[in-house]
Amino acid sequence: MEKFIVGKKYQAVSVCDHNCIWTYTVKKRTEKTVWLQEEGKHAKKNVFSKKIKVFKNEEICFPHGHYSMAPILGACKQS
Repeated sequence: MEKFIVGKKYQAVSVCDHNCIWTYTVKKRTEKTVWLQEEGKHAKKNVFSKKIKVFKNEEICFPHGHYSMAPILGACKQS
């Protein structure tokens, strides 16, 4: 199973616009939670936590919340 690794960067792509890409660094993790920091010029400097879910043998989370067009951050999408 693909898992989030502390110190690695991961990317989530917008469902509506493939040119809109968010990059996050995993700062800390437990079995059920991952702490992320957004990268880039418009990023906030604070670290936030999100619950980890498993989908098709891969850990995922929803960094912007869970709604119909929400970006999904997957453990196999390293940058």
